[in-house]
Amino acid sequence: MSTCSSSLLAPRTPTGRSRRRPFAPASGAWAPASDRAWAPGSSSAATARVASGRTGAGSTAGPTTRPTADLQRLESPEPDGPARPALTFAQWRGDARRSTSIVATLGRQSFEQEGNAVPSSSAIRTAIALFLVALALRPQVVGIGPLLPLIQGDLGISHGVGGLLGTIPVLCMGVFALVAPWLGRLLGTERAIAAGVAAIGLFGFLRGVAPDPLTILVLTVGVGGGIAVVGPLLPIVVRHRAPARAALASGVYAGGIVLGATLSGALAVPLAGPDREWRLTLAAFSAVAVGSVTAWLVLERPGGPEADAGDRPVAPRLPWGRPRAWAVAFVFGAQSVLFYAAVSWLPTIYVERGWSPADAGLLLALMNATGLVATFGGPALAERFGSRRGHLLAAAAFALVGLLGVTTAPALAVPVVVVLGIGLGSIFPLVLALPVDLAERREDVGGLAAIMLFGGYVISSVAPVALGLIRDATGGFELGLWLLIGTAVVLLGACWWFVPAGLGRRVPGDRHRAADTTAGA
Repeated sequence: MSTCSSSLLAPRTPTGRSRRRPFAPASGAWAPASDRAWAPGSSSAATARVASGRTGAGSTAGPTTRPTADLQRLESPEPDGPARPALTFAQWRGDARRSTSIVATLGRQSFEQEGNAVPSSSAIRTAIALFLVALALRPQVVGIGPLLPLIQGDLGISHGVGGLLGTIPVLCMGVFALVAPWLGRLLGTERAIAAGVAAIGLFGFLRGVAPDPLTILVLTVGVGGGIAVVGPLLPIVVRHRAPARAALASGVYAGGIVLGATLSGALAVPLAGPDREWRLTLAAFSAVAVGSVTAWLVLERPGGPEADAGDRPVAPRLPWGRPRAWAVAFVFGAQSVLFYAAVSWLPTIYVERGWSPADAGLLLALMNATGLVATFGGPALAERFGSRRGHLLAAAAFALVGLLGVTTAPALAVPVVVVLGIGLGSIFPLVLALPVDLAERREDVGGLAAIMLFGGYVISSVAPVALGLIRDATGGFELGLWLLIGTAVVLLGACWWFVPAGLGRRVPGDRHRAADTTAGA
C-alpha cells in the first residue's frame, strides 16, 4: 500500500485527530498532504485549511489567530464539554458572515502544492510562460525536414549530411540533458530555462547566416544544447508550481511543444518566400525563441528573490543506480521511437503507396493536429479520472492500433492516422509527468528528468536512421513497420510493469506521489 493510502487509514483518537502528527493552528503552517492531521474531506479538515491561513509560503501566525478563534466558536462543543452561552443576534449574524466567507474561500481553485496555494493569477502566468517557452523547442528540429531540398540545392550537400541537421539536435537533447540539473543549480531553474531558450534563438540565427555546411553543423550542436537544457528543467517548475496537477501542467508545455512542431512543419516552406530562401525560415524560427524567452522573463521574473529561494534546485543528483529512472527512460524512449519514426517516414510510406507528396504531407499534418488536441485533452482527463497507469495504457493501445492500421489497412489511411495521432499525442505529456510523480523530493525531479531525456532521446535519435536503412536493405517499409508494432507492444507492457497502479489517482488529500511498488525499483 502506498504511503498516501496508509496516511488516510492511520488510526484516530476519539477527538478525530491523527496520531501521526498533530495539527497546530497557531503556527500557521500546513503539513504535507500525507501528514494532514484531520481526515481529508471532513468538515473539520476543510475549515482547518482556512483557519491555518493557507495563502502562501510566507503565511505567519498573525493572520490566523482571529479566523481560528472564529471557527472554534462556530464548532459544536464536545459532548462532555461545558455548554456554550447562547449567542445574541449580532453575534450570530457575524458568525454567519464569517461562515459564508469560509465557504467562498474553500470554493476557489487554482494550481496547488503541498505547502502553499499559488494565487490563481500566478498559476495563469506560469501556464502561459510554460506554453510560450515550449513553442520554441521544436521548430529548429522539425522545420528542417521540409527545408532539406532547398538547403541541399543551395549548399550542395548529400542526403547523409542533410540528415545530420535533424539527428544532431535529437542526440544533443539526450546527451546535454545531463548538464541541465547542474546548470539549474548554478543559475537557478528559471534563469537556466531563459538561458537555454536564448541559446536556441542565438545559435539558430547564426546557423541561418552561416556560409558553409561545417559551420552549420557545429551551430546545430548549440541549438540542440539549448533545447536539452530546457527539457529537464520544465518538470522542476511543474513540481514547484503545481505538484497536485502534474499531468495537466505537463500537458500545457507538451501542448506548446506539439503546436510548435506542427506549425513549423507546415509553415517552413511558405516562410521561405517566393524565392525559396531557407535562411529566412531559420530567422523566423529564431524570432520565435526570442519572443518566448522575453515572455518567460516578463511572466516569471526569475531575477526576484522568490525565484532564488524557491526555484533553485538543491543538490542535483543523477539517479544512475536507480532501476526506476531507467524504466522511465525506457518508456520515454519507446514512445519517442514511434513519434520520430512516424514524423520521418509516414509521408514517404504513403507516397510509395501511390499518394501524391502534397496529400501525404497533409496526412502527416492530420496526425500532428490530432496529436495536438490529444496532448491537451489527455492530461485533462488524467487529472479527473482514473490513474496514471490506466491512461498510459490507453494511449499506448491507441498507438498500437494506429500502427497496425498503417501496416495492414492502406485504404483506411485517414482514420488510422487519427488513431495514431491520439495515441502519440496523449502519451507524450503523461510520460513527461512521470519524473514529477515519481520523485521523492522536489530537488530530485531534475535528475530523474535528465536520465529520462538522456536515455529516451539517444534511443529515438537512432530510430529514423535505422528505419531508413531497413528500407534500403529490403526495398519496402513492411519489416520496419512490424518492428514499430513490436515496439508499441513493448511500450504497452512497460507501462503496465513499471508504472505503479495507483500513481496519479484522484484521491482527496493525496499528494499524487508514487508508491514504491514498481518492480525492480
